[in-house]
Parts: sequence; C-alpha cells; structure tokens
Amino acid sequence: MLLLATWAALAGNQLDRIVDEIGPAIASLPGDGHVRVKPVADSLFAFGLGGPATVDVTQPMPGEPATWPHPAFTWLWPIADLADPAGEHVTADQRYAKAVATRRAAGTVSTLTVALADLALAETTLGRWPEAIYTASEGLQLARKTGQQATAGYFLTMLAAVAAHQGRAEDCRRLAKEALAIATPRRVAVVAAFAAWTLALLELTEGRPAAALERLRALQTPRHPTAHATIALLATGTMVEAAARADALEGMGPSVARFERWAQWDRRAWTQVVAHYCRALITQGEEAERHYQAALAVEGLGELPLELARTELVYGEWLRRQRRKVDARVHLRAALAVFERLGASPWAERTRSELQASGQTARRRDPSTREQLTPQELQVARLAGQGLTNQQIAEQLFISRHTVGYHLHKLYAKLGIASRAELWRLDLGDDGAG
Repeated sequence: MLLLATWAALAGNQLDRIVDEIGPAIASLPGDGHVRVKPVADSLFAFGLGGPATVDVTQPMPGEPATWPHPAFTWLWPIADLADPAGEHVTADQRYAKAVATRRAAGTVSTLTVALADLALAETTLGRWPEAIYTASEGLQLARKTGQQATAGYFLTMLAAVAAHQGRAEDCRRLAKEALAIATPRRVAVVAAFAAWTLALLELTEGRPAAALERLRALQTPRHPTAHATIALLATGTMVEAAARADALEGMGPSVARFERWAQWDRRAWTQVVAHYCRALITQGEEAERHYQAALAVEGLGELPLELARTELVYGEWLRRQRRKVDARVHLRAALAVFERLGASPWAERTRSELQASGQTARRRDPSTREQLTPQELQVARLAGQGLTNQQIAEQLFISRHTVGYHLHKLYAKLGIASRAELWRLDLGDDGAG
C-alpha cells in the first residue's frame, strides 16, 4: 500500500505527502520492512528525509530549508514498481524485460502495463527505438483495453518522444495532444508534464527554442496544468539548451546548480552527462571546455547514444564559435554518425548545417542496403513485406497513414525497388518483437 501511495503521489505531483505521510509510515514498519519497500525507504532517507523536515537540494548537507523537488524522488516511479529482492546486477533494460516476462507468466495485466512502460523507457534511452515503439504500442493497446487511461497517456507520450527525435512532427503533436487530453482533466500531472516536455523537445528540433523554453518554464510554474517538480528537474538539459539557442541563458544558473546537486546524489551516466553539458552551456572559456570534455568522458555514455551524439553536437557547435573549425569537425562528424544510425533526422540535419558552417560538406550516407534504413523505415518495411496495408501498419505503429506512405516512398528509393511486392524477397532481419 505504501508503494502504491508513493506512485500516486508522484503521478499527482504531491511530493510533500511522500515526506509528511509516507516516509514516517515506512519508518514505522517493524524491522527492515518488506524487501520491496527498502529501496523506496533508502531513497527517502538518503538526505535525512522521512519526516516533516525536508532539505534544499542546492545545499551539500541535509537539514536546510525545503525546496522541491528532492532528487530522491525522481526515480521512485520505476523503483516503486520494480524493486527486485534478488539484488543481482543487471542493466535497466534487462531488469525491466525480466519484470515484463514475470508479469506475463503470472497474468497480472494491471502491473504488466507499468512494466511495459518502464521497459519502453529504457529502450528509448538506449537508442533502441524500434523496440521501444513495439513495446509502447503493445502497452498502449493493453492499457486501452483494460481501461487504464492514465497509463495509456504515458505510452502515448513515449511514442510522441520517439517521433520527435525521428522528425515525425505530425505524429508527435497528435500523440502528445492525445496524452494531454487524457492527463489534464484527470490531474495526472506526471503525464501532462512529460507530454509538455516532449512538445518542447519537438519545438527545439524544429528551430523554435523560445517557444520550447516557454513550455519548459511552465513545468516549474505552480498550478500550471503541466507543472510537475520532478519532470521539470529531468527536463533541465532541454531547457538550458533551448535557452542557449534562444540567447536567454540569464537566470539559468539556479536550475543548473539544482541539477548538479542531484548529480552528486545520483551517479548514473545520464545524470552526470547532462550536469556537465548544462554547466558548459552557461560557462565561458576554458571552464566550459573542461565541462564538455568531462561530459564526453563519463563512463557508460556509449550506452546512451542520443545523449552521446547531442553532447558531441553542442561541443562541436561551441568549438566552431571559438573559431576552432578543425576541432569542431571531429565532434560534429562523430555526432552525425550516431544521429544517422539512430534515424534522428532533425538532429542529423542540424549537425550537417554545423559541419557546412565549419567548412566541410557532409554527404548523406549511401542508402544502398537495408542497414541504411532508419529504425522507423525498417519497421514499416517489415510489416509491409508481411502483407499489411498502410492502414494496418499505421494502427500497429500508432502513426498516420500519411507517415506510412512517406516512409514507403523513401525506403523504396533507398532499396532500389518499385513496390511492396518486392519487399518479401529482401532480408530485412528479425524485428526482435518475439
């Protein structure tokens, strides 16, 4: 019950109740309590929490006046669902895949949807976008069939986020707006905030940083429909990058300091990388370069391809502005290679523009083999090769028929074929969905 209460408090942005009510209840459990509660308790008490007093995350020691959010709450949603008594060391995606398999075997539909959400998020973070789309699409269908509207909103937002990175603007807006339509009247603040962050990301990739910044600032605005403390903290990197591109970095210091305070507590690669490149973006001279280099040196960054490429890109942009064009090209070429492999078309186009500004023309990759298809094109090709119609493909991937047709047109040109009838002859590999 305490785990469910924690999950609900996070979803509704009522973090004070975790400290004032749930924390003391956990502390009152006999002994160490249930093994699945312990990770939650450890997070709550990491900075001396668990009673009415809270701490300022910008301060190095507990006991100072309270501000939100506290870093201990940021990852509690997956922890509360998934705390594993086995204690074995496995990566996030393996752990979540195990949870999905366990819940499938047990037939526990209500918790299967949440496990699928966690797995889709891990796959997205690791750059496995086709797998993430498949997992999130399955979860969305299951959530809708079982009436789990709030969880359906979460899946819609994840699908929208992948669409934003792939440059499918129409799909991103449609999915995110549908998520907001579910979350706002139900006051599921975490989904509404996640959807708003996704729309801000789309605006950033489309070259509207000021609009992105305005949307991200709303996440920190009390009583705004999309306000959510922990999502606002997670979106710090996107907000600082938008501010830099909008020439509006003034006042970003406290947000960066807050994220850095969290990074002192949470040592995950993603947190460390974002903390360094945020500091680099608001800093000048040699100190900025030290932070860019520190971000690229974070252990485990190679497992986060999108963050690796984005860091290479912002460092390359900075080097070019410093008139170090030869150095800039090294990082820009590295960024472009990863963006192209991911199928992150808007990021790839931005990188090509930077390379051109540095004095080098970036040739688009040779699309002569199936390996040159983007993840979304490969999914469409596989389904079309199985005989599905454009409408059936659109329904399975939660994209529009127009987008399916667009992808088919592009992949025909890349593969040198004239129709879907030729797709079944090609070796398009296993989609990994089994």
